[in-house]
Amino acid sequence: MAARRVGPQMQRGALALAMALALVAIAGGAFMLSDRIDVVPLVGGVVLAMVGIVAILGWIGGLFGFPQSAERIHFYDSLLDAIGDAAVVTDAKSRAVYSNGAFLKLASQAGASRLVGFEVLFAGYPDFAEPIYQLGQAAKSGTPLKRDIRVPAGSSMPGAAADQARWFRLAVAPIPGEAHEGQTLWRLTDISSDRKHQESAFSRLQFIITYLDHAPAGFFSTLPDGRVDYVNATLAEWLGVDLVEAQGGAMRLAQLVGESNARQLSSLAPVLSGTRIESFPLALHRKSGDILQVEIVHRADFDKDGNPMPSRSMVLRREGKERTVSRQAPAEILRAIMAASPVGVALISVDGSIEMANDVFLAVSPTIKLQGNLASAFDGIMSAEITRCLSKVRGPAAAVAEMELLLSGTEAKAVQLTFAQFPGMTGTTIAFALDKTESKTLEVQLAQSQKMQAVGQLA
Repeated sequence: MAARRVGPQMQRGALALAMALALVAIAGGAFMLSDRIDVVPLVGGVVLAMVGIVAILGWIGGLFGFPQSAERIHFYDSLLDAIGDAAVVTDAKSRAVYSNGAFLKLASQAGASRLVGFEVLFAGYPDFAEPIYQLGQAAKSGTPLKRDIRVPAGSSMPGAAADQARWFRLAVAPIPGEAHEGQTLWRLTDISSDRKHQESAFSRLQFIITYLDHAPAGFFSTLPDGRVDYVNATLAEWLGVDLVEAQGGAMRLAQLVGESNARQLSSLAPVLSGTRIESFPLALHRKSGDILQVEIVHRADFDKDGNPMPSRSMVLRREGKERTVSRQAPAEILRAIMAASPVGVALISVDGSIEMANDVFLAVSPTIKLQGNLASAFDGIMSAEITRCLSKVRGPAAAVAEMELLLSGTEAKAVQLTFAQFPGMTGTTIAFALDKTESKTLEVQLAQSQKMQAVGQLA
């Protein structure tokens, strides 16, 4: 069906008006003839006037036009028909003034006998009531807007399918230009295929989540601020936590794995636009009070500025895999000793970075990070002193070096660091951290009491 610039009723009205005026002109000419007036010039004028009136009204009614305008109109008709979507143009009073062939076909299915807009065409369909109202308000204010509408299977709405639901996107957009002020393009697009692909992808995603939830390994994801974003059902069952309470940031990492374990997982030194993956043998506390021995493979991602991004962690159970000390690998034995040690223990590589550290050592300062440089974690004199101690123990004499860290913060802290060459590993240094805060406080108190005693004796 060809596109139309105006409705059929306007064409019929214009033609009827042109014929009426022609009849009036002919009747007037006949009356003049009856009076025997010189009618030749008069009849010629009447005929020409009649032809002009019919031409003007016929052009207004869309029956014919000037060749140049007709060519331009034909171009726009073909353009809108090529789009394929049903389209109609309304004026400032929401009256339909133009439609393409796809819309006329849709309107004929609805039984419309004249050119109307979507507001009238879909007036009897409840699913379209609210979207049509919103779009109509947007059209009046000159604001682009679109709404997606689901049409159930078997609906009487034009364009509906008998065996399946259809999705349509109805959109309005103001037509720019002073000559088209107040005019709005309404467009109806069938998006059923896109929705079908989306629903299929969503169903597939649900299957993947189900696989992850019931995997034979635990899994959790942590947000940069330390809140747990996701826990799979396997880990929730192992620890005895409520799966709902552990989702969407409602639980902090320290609540899920414990304070010291959370510090371990959060201690990786940042990498600009990079990733660090570390393995941690940890003991998790169940709600029942039991201990669950696990191996956590932790992945931490960082942005271009080194800021942490959401992390992902896989949890593997170690129960039933206990081996005697003679059958354990040296690295496993070392990790177990470090984890059980009441003092801070760390292994420092040749370049000064922390290869391995227990929770006590990491708790010395929040600036200490796994895979980060130990000396760079501190400023000024303390950094230089750490570098000096590391150089000393790596010298030919392989002496033990000691230093004291005086840390300020919410609570002042004094820590004694002891460095020694790790036997059997050239270039690797073992560092011990001992919290001396309490003994330092006692020393200060003792010195103060001795001063007071000396002053008393002097007095």
